Order: sequence, then C-alpha cells, then structure tokens
Amino acid sequence: MMEMERELRLEDIYHVCTDGMSRNILFKDDKDFIKGMNAVAVCRLTFGVRILCFCLMSNHVHFIIKGTYDECVGFIRLYKKRMNGLLEGANTDVSVKQIDTEDYLKTAIAYVLRNPVAAKLPIVPGEYRWSSGNCYFADGSMYGRRFTKASDFGSTEMRQRFNTRHALPGDYLITEEGIIWPRCYVDYKTVERLYRTPAAFLYHLAKNMDSEKKHWACFPSKKNCPSPGLSVKNTEQAPNRFPA
Repeated sequence: MMEMERELRLEDIYHVCTDGMSRNILFKDDKDFIKGMNAVAVCRLTFGVRILCFCLMSNHVHFIIKGTYDECVGFIRLYKKRMNGLLEGANTDVSVKQIDTEDYLKTAIAYVLRNPVAAKLPIVPGEYRWSSGNCYFADGSMYGRRFTKASDFGSTEMRQRFNTRHALPGDYLITEEGIIWPRCYVDYKTVERLYRTPAAFLYHLAKNMDSEKKHWACFPSKKNCPSPGLSVKNTEQAPNRFPA
C-alpha cells in the first residue's frame, strides 16, 4: 500500500468525465471515435500527464489521469478544443474528482472500463475498442499486429494525420486504421501493478454494485452540485466542476 502511494502520489490522480446523462451524441461513427482516440495521445503529450485508463462512449468520455489538478483541467479543455464540433457544441460540462486511496483508484478504473457494459453494449470491457480496456494483462492485439512507427512519417504527414505541430515520439505505433496504439500512451504497467494479478483485475471489473451509479455519478442532481465554475477542493463533499 505504501509503495503504491509513493509511486503514484495518490493526491495527484483524478477522475475526469463529461456528463453521461447528456443526450447529445459526441461520436457518431468510427471516424469520430478514431479522432477521439488519437486526441487522447496528443493531449497527454502536451501536458505530460499519465493516462491510467479512459473510455469514450457515444455521448460522454471518462479519464483516470495522474497529474496536478491544473494539468488535468488543461488536458480535458484541450481535448474538447481538439474535438471541435464533437464536444464544443454540446452541453459538455466537465467533472474533476480527486482519487485519494488505492481502493478508490481500483474501483474508479473498473467503473470507467465497465461503461460499455453499463450501457448494455454486447461486449466485455477488454474488447471495447474505444477505451484502454485491451491494454491490461493483454497483448493489445485487438487493434491488429501490423503497425507503422511514427518516426516513419514526415512532419507534414504527421500534422495532417494527427492535427498537431508537435512530433509524436518516434517509437509510437500507428495501426492500419490510423489509430495511435493505446499501449503507447496508457500507463498500463502501473495499473497492472495496482491490481497485481489478472484475477484481481477481473474481480473488480465483474463487481456489480447497484449503488455505484449514485456514488460515482460525475453529475449528481443539481441541488447537490456546486455552481458551474466553482472550484471545490474537498471532493468528498462535491465534485470539482467547470463549465464547457
């Protein structure tokens, strides 16, 4: 326990999400989802945060991020900006909740990865393509086995493909679909050390907690929420929020 806290500095880990109750569709097709996946990698590089897990759903997004509060807020704001019409035009207020214990972190990661199951999609978390679910205790082969190194792209092609002036690390791998392989930018090794065994990881993924919808809701009822734009440091009382 102490070793994990020293390594992760749990005071610097946050659950960042947009409103899962929104009726606005953010990602309409595979092209939108691929753009969303690649934006995670680019925004991570910009702010130097560590992505422990993430999940892109059709109407909202979830991230577990290791970084300062300001870095995490900067990450999601840049992510929204990069997604342009997909997120900017929708009602996409953002919640930022601090994670301060190892058990909380284990449950939060499992909750994020279970989102496709909670949405009643006919797929297990590890096979959902638009998340980091296939990164842990797996070989990531869901995205194929033929990759191109980022170093093989010229700077012009890099800008056109990923809409960034910053060069991707040369060892980043790009799939045939044009997806930056999530295992290149997700800190899956830390998550594997957190759970320690595949059995423990699967146990947390399989836990069916009916009460967690209320406990984990990024956007509880309006009467329990702080006003938009109010920064709340005591996240046990209310989530940090800022407007879109």
